[in-house]
Order: sequence, then structure tokens, then C-alpha cells
Amino acid sequence: MYEKFYHLKENPFNVTSDPVFFFSSSNHTDALSHLTYGIEQRKGILLITGEVGTGKTILCRTLLNRYRSHLENNIKTALILNPSFSDQQLLQLILKDFGIQGNFENKFDLINALNGFLLEETGNGHNIVLIIDEAQNLGVEQLEQIRLLSNLETEKEKLLQIILIGQPELCEKLELSSLRQLNQRIAVRYHLLPLKRDEIKKYIKHRLKIASSKNSKNSVRFTDKAIDTIYEGCKGTPRMINILCDRALLAGFASETLTIDKNIIQKCIKEVAIKSNKVKPVSTKKKRSWYKNIYVLLCILCAIGGLSYTVLDFYDQPFMSLKSSVQKFLSVRPHLSNLSSLSIKEKAILPKPDQPGLVGEDKKDISELYTSGYNFDRQENYKEAVRWYRKAAERGHAQAQVNLGTFYSNGLGVERDCTEAVKWYRKAAEQEHAQAQNNLGVMYSEGQGVEQDYSEAAKWCGKAAEQGHAQAQTNLCIMYSEGQGVEQDYNEAAKWCRKAAEQGHGQAQAILGIMYSQGQGVEQDFKEATRWHRKAAENGINYAREALKRLEQNYPR
Repeated sequence: MYEKFYHLKENPFNVTSDPVFFFSSSNHTDALSHLTYGIEQRKGILLITGEVGTGKTILCRTLLNRYRSHLENNIKTALILNPSFSDQQLLQLILKDFGIQGNFENKFDLINALNGFLLEETGNGHNIVLIIDEAQNLGVEQLEQIRLLSNLETEKEKLLQIILIGQPELCEKLELSSLRQLNQRIAVRYHLLPLKRDEIKKYIKHRLKIASSKNSKNSVRFTDKAIDTIYEGCKGTPRMINILCDRALLAGFASETLTIDKNIIQKCIKEVAIKSNKVKPVSTKKKRSWYKNIYVLLCILCAIGGLSYTVLDFYDQPFMSLKSSVQKFLSVRPHLSNLSSLSIKEKAILPKPDQPGLVGEDKKDISELYTSGYNFDRQENYKEAVRWYRKAAERGHAQAQVNLGTFYSNGLGVERDCTEAVKWYRKAAEQEHAQAQNNLGVMYSEGQGVEQDYSEAAKWCGKAAEQGHAQAQTNLCIMYSEGQGVEQDYNEAAKWCRKAAEQGHGQAQAILGIMYSQGQGVEQDFKEATRWHRKAAENGINYAREALKRLEQNYPR
């Protein structure tokens, strides 16, 4: 739309991984050097990690282009962009990308064909490279298959060089005991960082120059203050910079200005939704936040003269939902991403004497570390609390791991980092810590620190719910009612809702009241609906008070 106005031949800030626009930052240059060294020295397995949007895919495409254009007779490559297949399907995809044809009935045939291909190509002086992007999506079985492929070698050298490219969660997965053999075989590792502040201006100029029309001077200019604002908003993440700059050029075009200043950038930051210093596109495919949906639905219901629920502070309590038509009943949705509502109030919990995995003097020492963190926590000295909780967490104290995850998810004493939060929640969850399992499920449901995955969310919330965790039981109720990560089943939703409600969980009590009033998963019973709404109201759930008033008016005793 704005290309002609700025004398550009194409959009300079597309979010696609076009190697033509590759920017050689110090970090990306180092990463390429590590990859080149690993490939040419036949090191076997190489690992490149980086956060979402840091340029991992464009890095591997740039590497492919360089080899295909300069060393085509020496290097042969295959690129797997989506490895989310079974181990046998992954092998089939690898053979297809290498151009290996044949009828392969089983895994043995596939590996045998690949081995023959590698021996022949190596004999011809070729170096064979397999690149797997989004490798964090590989399961344990697929990663074990990768390890077995790395066994294809001669006495002198590796027949296949394998590059794993993925998000930091891949490193956590590789730390599993079952993958320790693979982890030990990784010869080259590099973690890709965001752009530095002084590189952002060069990055923007670089992309504008490439996109500029031939024989024409680029007419658009970003002011220094605009660049500083971009850094503050995006923290150097290239994909976020592209999204923001694209919107800024559109705003400049609309205003007929060739200068992109701080004010334009600030407006664009609001438009593309900065959250915790991270930009995400407005057109995201994630479901709209649940608390926004309930607000809209409440307005509709009030407008048509339905239930007279009062819209209150949606951040006081996480809301729950039950799927139904607007005519049938009110849907109340939780804001699961509001982690403080789930765990901040219970972050400082004294260690239990039966802390799993700890024995004897070791248990006593770790408990003392935890108690030190707890004391600083009570004093609201969060920086010191983090320090002591970390000491206990690193030695396996599950509650310390949960607390550390909560501190990272809320930015208390440390810079907010959802990936770190997920890491610590996962460690505690694997020790069967119910609160950690629930919080990990929440992170998966909202895609915070991990890729959004409702199946994983349901799995972890389910584990916590089985242990009797009331919030997890309530969350599982929502998933069954919405069909998120599980098959939609109102009977299951009601079952888990009742378990939480009977523990005195206010939100679950209110939902159960709604289910009884509408006959969702239970037989319609206004007396039971009134009873559960009353219990919820006594627990301070404001919307339950409103529902109770309405029920008592329409269905008096």
C-alpha cells in the first residue's frame, strides 16, 4: 500500500524469512560461523537456539542459500520446517527432501536406504547436511531417532551433519535423562540473542535499502528517538521490529510524512498491542482473551433484557466459562493469563516435611535455603527472595521452583520472563507438584513462554486436578465445556466443577450454580443453582451475588 509513496519496490518489513533481507548482526554472524565450522569439520550434531522471532529460520535459509550458490558440488542439504511427525514419518520426510526414492515398507528399509545414500555421496566427496527447524516440537522418540541417525559414520568421519534449530524449550527437553546420550553428542551449540540497541538503526536501514526501488534514494527516515522507542518496545526482537516498523510506515503514509518519529512509534505500539515489552500482531490467531469475551457477552445479554449481571472488576477473580448459545445461559470466562490471581497469594509457602526427593541432612539444608527465601519474600525484598529460592530450586525443592516460576511470570525481583517461568514450573510439575502442574497448564493455554497448546494445558491441569487442586479442577471444567484440548463433555465439566466446589472454591461454586440453572451436565434444578450461587457469594464472588439476586426474584422459596 505504501511502497510507491516511499519509493520502495517491496515491503521491507515482511515477517517472512526471506534470506535476501538477512542482517548480519554480531550475534547472527557468530551463529553462521559456528554452523559453518560444524558443517565443514563434520562435527555431527549442531544446536542453534533462540527465542521466538530472533531470526532462527532466516538464519538457516541464509545458510542454505550460501551453500547452494557457492558450494553446490560439495554440500547437499535437506530442510525440515515442520518436524511434528512420528519417527518413521520423519525418516520418510528426510529421504524425500534428499531426493531418495523407493518403496520402503518399514523403518529398517528407510534407514538402510539413507545409509546407502550417505555412503555413496560421501564417497563422491559430498558433505550431507540435515537441518531441522522448530526442533522443540520433536518428541523424545523423534529425538532418539535423530541420535541414531548420527551413528551413521565411517571410521574417520560422520556421514550426516544434523543441525537442530529451536526455541529454548529444546534445551530443557535435551536435559531429560532419556536424552542424555543425544545431549552429549552435540558438538556445537549457539544461542541466538535479540539485536543490540545500536544494531536496530542499522537493521532498519538495511531492510529499507534492499526494498528501495532501483536508482532511487530512500526517502523515509526514522528519527533517533523513534529508534530508541522501538528498542524499548521490542527489546531487539527482529520479528517484533518488523511488525512495528510496517505499522509505522503505514501510519506515516496515512499522515503523508516521510519522517517516522517517536510519536508515530508510540501510537503504533498501542495498535499492535505491546504486552510486557513484547509486540504481537493484532491479527493473531489466538482466541481472544476470555475476560474480553465475557464482557461482550454480558453487554449483549443486558441489551436484550436477559440476566442483569453487573460487570465488575475482571481482574479481581479469574472467570470461568461454559459454552452455550447466548439465549440459553450466561458464559463466564476466566482470565487464566492473570497468573497473580492463580499463585501470587500462595507463593510464600513453608516447606512440607515430606518434600519429595529430599532426605536427611540434604533435606534440612534445602529447607533452610527455602525458609531464607520465604523470610525475604514476607519482607517484600523480592530480589533476595529470588536469590534464595533459586538456591533451593536448583537443588530440587519443588515449592521453591514454583515460587521462582511465579516470580519470573510476574516480574518480581527479576525481569519478567515467561520462558523461565515455564522452565521452573515444569521442573516442579515433573515432581508431581499440583500447583506447578496447574500453572504450567495455564501457561500452555495462553501460550506464555511456550507455544499455545490446549492438549498440553489439559494434560497438566488434569494431573493437578487428579491430585485435588481446586483451581486446576475448575480450569479442567472450562476445558471440557469449551472442548479445548479435550473432547467437549458437559458431564465431565460438571464432575470437575463439583469437585472444586465441594472444596469451597468460589468460582467453581458459581459455575456449578450456572450449570444447574441451565441444565448443563446436570439436571436443571433452580434450588441447587441458588444453593451454589449462595455459597459462591459467601466466598466473595461478586457476579454470584448478582445471579443469586436474580434467582431469588424469579424463583422465590
